[in-house]
Amino acid sequence: MKRNHSAEEIAQCLAKADGLLEQGVKVVDVARILGVSRMTYYRWRRDQAGAPDESDLRRRLTRLEEENAALRRQLAQLTAGTTDAQSLGILTFA
Repeated sequence: MKRNHSAEEIAQCLAKADGLLEQGVKVVDVARILGVSRMTYYRWRRDQAGAPDESDLRRRLTRLEEENAALRRQLAQLTAGTTDAQSLGILTFA
């Protein structure tokens, strides 16, 4: 039977698995105790290792939005003709 686990449930299962592995329990037995297959356990581990934490994603999104806003302002100035590319620090090729 297929069951979708929430991110919180997965994090709790992996924390429990860490404790069991420290006690010397084998991965096969840990997966059985958690009620998932060995492959599911390994997939959760792989996904957790590569997943950035939510605060990092928010910080990155904020930086990208700020950069986008600055670029839009520069583009507006260039298209309105109020400034030239050199004053914005944009390289121009002749």
